[in-house]
Amino acid sequence: MKRIDSDKVTGTSYKGKFKANYEDLIEAFGESDGASGDDKCQANWTLEIDDIICTIYDWKEYDKELENITDWYIGGFTSEAETKVKEYLKL
Repeated sequence: MKRIDSDKVTGTSYKGKFKANYEDLIEAFGESDGASGDDKCQANWTLEIDDIICTIYDWKEYDKELENITDWYIGGFTSEAETKVKEYLKL
């Protein structure tokens, strides 16, 4: 797994969902890349796992603090993104 520049994920879309604590994601992937430019998510990670581009993000959780978010979304170019994230996190 490696972190990648956000410009490499342009055009990705929703591929799946999972539950996790924010702290667990920081432990697995490091600090978040921050909020999205459109303010629809508070935290996101742009990753490449086994040559598959993946994004992880919250979605419109405006009423929750990051520490209280447990629903996370997976984006990518193919459905393999969901598989790779879940395998990496052992879900």
